[in-house]
Amino acid sequence: MKDCQGASCRYAVEVQDVGATTSRRVLDGATSGFYVEWSPDRRNLLMYGTVNRRYGVFLVSVNGGAPRHVAPTVATFYAGGDSLLIGQSGTDSAYTVWIASLDGVKHDSLRVPGPGTSLASLVSIPGTTRIVAQIIQGSGALWQVVERNGKVIDRLVNSCTCGAAASNDALWMTRAGPTVAEAVVRVGVDPASGRFAPRQDTVYSGRFSNVSVTRDGSQFLVDDGSYSFSAIATGFGDLMAGRFPSGPPLLQATTPVAAFVSPDGSRLLFRRIMPGANGTSEPRFSVAPFGGGNEVALTPGGTVAAMEWLDSVTVHAGTRTPRGLKLQVIDVRSNASSNVLEVPDSSIRAAVPLPDGWAWIPAGGTRIIVEQGGQRREIPKPSWFSNLTSLGASRDGTRLLYTGWGAATEDTLRLEEVPVTGGTPTVLASSFAERPQNIQAV
Repeated sequence: MKDCQGASCRYAVEVQDVGATTSRRVLDGATSGFYVEWSPDRRNLLMYGTVNRRYGVFLVSVNGGAPRHVAPTVATFYAGGDSLLIGQSGTDSAYTVWIASLDGVKHDSLRVPGPGTSLASLVSIPGTTRIVAQIIQGSGALWQVVERNGKVIDRLVNSCTCGAAASNDALWMTRAGPTVAEAVVRVGVDPASGRFAPRQDTVYSGRFSNVSVTRDGSQFLVDDGSYSFSAIATGFGDLMAGRFPSGPPLLQATTPVAAFVSPDGSRLLFRRIMPGANGTSEPRFSVAPFGGGNEVALTPGGTVAAMEWLDSVTVHAGTRTPRGLKLQVIDVRSNASSNVLEVPDSSIRAAVPLPDGWAWIPAGGTRIIVEQGGQRREIPKPSWFSNLTSLGASRDGTRLLYTGWGAATEDTLRLEEVPVTGGTPTVLASSFAERPQNIQAV
């Protein structure tokens, strides 16, 4: 349930029996909500969103009580609803899945091999101890059936990258999101061997945001509601006080939109996700005055992978090429490009320009690569981190700022800085936090 007053929205979770006409509320006051999942015994729900300013997966009892944070990103029910599977980010070659009690306490683990850029979802196959793990590989996904002891039984790679539900004889994968070609794809899983069937069937096509299936696979359910995205502009004081403009937002659409403020507060960088060819989508960027006015499209050439403010008149961007990414700095007043560098890697996690060069974090997040004046060097990931996730640079380009999640616990984020030439890093902050979209040193 979504309740908005102006641009301020709160979310609730309600349950209702099939055939009933009334519902009851089991969670209220969340500031974001993305999905809910029933436990097999119907005693609990998992809700992914933000509650009391904390982001992640929360366990919600249908009998009432406060929601309990159990994981930062990926979790599902296991063993008939008595346990949880909790995903932990790792390197691009392997990921850890924890088996935990319902209070989130971890008791055992298993290893899920890659390669890939992230462990995106976990699914428990009903009536078995088997797990299906999904790892993102570029624009596709690696799906693996894994035994409780970590043995991989079977694997397949396809374009379904948004999670799945499972019956006792099949995996129901979703190719969902704000595109024009969404689908539910069913692939059989042999109950005896646990191996995937060679055939994949598209059983539903259309816009949706979630899928659920009965244990025996005889029926499945999709949510065919539409998405709603918006971007607003307000002062920092009003934002911190929870006061939002009563009028219409700057942008509103059924595909993702966002606005980023320039360092001096005078301009907005707009990002719109637009449907592309063959069911794909791609971002489009433009710039407009903060107080309103004409938009100017930014056209660096090619498909833009990412774009961020560098200072109040320039942005830095990465565009896809046949070899990888072209990194460049763009003047928003003239669309002129400078500091151009071609990188033979299309899956880097973050990049930031430096004087006469760039620094970036490659897939896996195990190091920072710096290239300046045609010379390349590497700064290894400190051992405290499981991987590095975002990157920034000081204004003079002498120091790098980076974040990452702890190797020991997946719920702690640390911020550190290191000289661009390498050396001993300095810890700046460490706390529970939502994963940042970007950072910038000042």
